[in-house]
This record gives sequence, C-alpha cells and structure tokens, in this order.
Amino acid sequence: MLRNALRHRHCLVSLFFVGVLSIILACGVIASHVRTFSVKRDTAVLIGTSLPELRTSVALLRSTVEAETLFARQARSAREEQAAAYIFPSGSPVPRAVLTLEQLSLALRDSTNGQFSLGSLTFSSKTENKGTHKILDGTAVMRGSFQDVARLLGVLSIGGDMMVRDALAPGVEEQFLRAIGTDQPLALRAAQDFLYLDLLEYALSPDLVEQGALSGVSDALRPTLRQMLLQGGLAEVRTALGPVAERLKERNVWPIPLIQVTSLSREGSEFRVGLGLLSR
Repeated sequence: MLRNALRHRHCLVSLFFVGVLSIILACGVIASHVRTFSVKRDTAVLIGTSLPELRTSVALLRSTVEAETLFARQARSAREEQAAAYIFPSGSPVPRAVLTLEQLSLALRDSTNGQFSLGSLTFSSKTENKGTHKILDGTAVMRGSFQDVARLLGVLSIGGDMMVRDALAPGVEEQFLRAIGTDQPLALRAAQDFLYLDLLEYALSPDLVEQGALSGVSDALRPTLRQMLLQGGLAEVRTALGPVAERLKERNVWPIPLIQVTSLSREGSEFRVGLGLLSR
C-alpha cells in the first residue's frame, strides 16, 4: 500500500515538472511569435509611411527626366536654328566668312605682337552644287609662323561645333555621363548643362566652367573626368579657340561659318590656304 502511494506520488511530481516545462516552452513559442508579429507590424507601418514618399520621389524623378529630355530637345532645336542662320546659311555666306577670318587674323596678330597677318582673301563668284549643299572656293594668304597658321586653321576646324558636346569624340559624352551617374547621380544635371553649353562660353573660361560642372562629384573622380574631357577633344578647343574667344564674342562673329581647308602650301613665311565655303 505504501509502495503504491509512493509510486503514485512520484508520478504526480513527474507530471507536474513536465507540465511546468511544457508551459515554459509554450511561453517561449508565444514570445517568439509576438516578436515576429511585432517586427512584421513595424515593417508594415514603415512601408505604409514610406510609400507616399517613395511615390512622390518616383513622380519627381519622372518629371525631372521628362524636363531634362525637353530641355535637351529645346537646346538642340535652338542650336539647329542658330546653325542654319550662321554656320550653314541659305543666303550668301561670303560676308560673314570674310568678317570671321579678318577678326581671327586680328586676334592672332594682337597675340603675336604683329607677327601674324592676313595678306589677302578671295572667294570665287561661281558656286559649285554638291547636291546637299553648295560650296564656294576661296584662297587666303597668311604671313606668320606655322604655329599661328595652325591655330587659325584649328578654329576653322571646329566651325560646325556649337556646344561642348559637339567637340567631343564619339563615345566620350556617354562615358562621361556614365561615370558621373555611378559616382554621384545628383550631379548629372550640372553635367548635362555643361555638355549643352555654348562652346565659345566654355573657351572664355574653361577651368572655371569645368570646376562648376564637376563640383558635385567626388574629389577622387574629378581629375579622371577632366582628363577624359581634355583627351576627348576639349584640349584642342582650349588651344585653338581660347586665345580668340573674347574677340569673337565682342565682334559677334560666333558661331563661325562652315569653312573647309582644301589645301595648304608654304613659301617662306607666306602660307597659301585653299578654302571651301559651304552653304545651302
């Protein structure tokens, strides 16, 4: 009898401890579920509060992209109209070409202390029809060093370029924007404004313009971008257009007409340059 009572007592004690252990485990499971629910609830609240801001950001981003696309189209249209009026006119381009070459030669003369001069400039009265355009043959006689003549011809070589992006080699613009977008997307707008800047305005103060355009990118990337621009075509703009940019702006002869160099010969300090003046 006593043994049965003791055995019954041990069973009750064991069941009691098993029940307590089960309750502890159940509390742990409930606490885990509570924590999981709390995390999910906080996440849902965060998403609920952030979603309107995200929607607003997306809307602003879309608006910005649309505005920049429209800006690019308007800038391109304005440049095309300017190019049609000055670079590739439907009327006679001779008066503007003569004025441009005279002002270029005067600017070079001033920068060389009178060592450079334009001896004579003539254009044929007969227009040659090339189908898509017309061309007038001309001849310019220049006196000075080869470097000075090369500077003047360098200006003529960018006569069809209106904006900074026009002077860049193929692929440089995309590479430039991609590098900035990866480093600092918020700096893309300033970079795009820079690419659509008038080439003469850039030539007037290239260092200052580049500094403003690249102010939003990291210090580590800035030298790489400047080297990319210089090697991509802007070094030639600095060398050729920089020394005469102020005079071209003052005399209102920018943009310059589209003039091709067809031949070049030298006799002592005198250079005879064959020209082709284009028009529609």
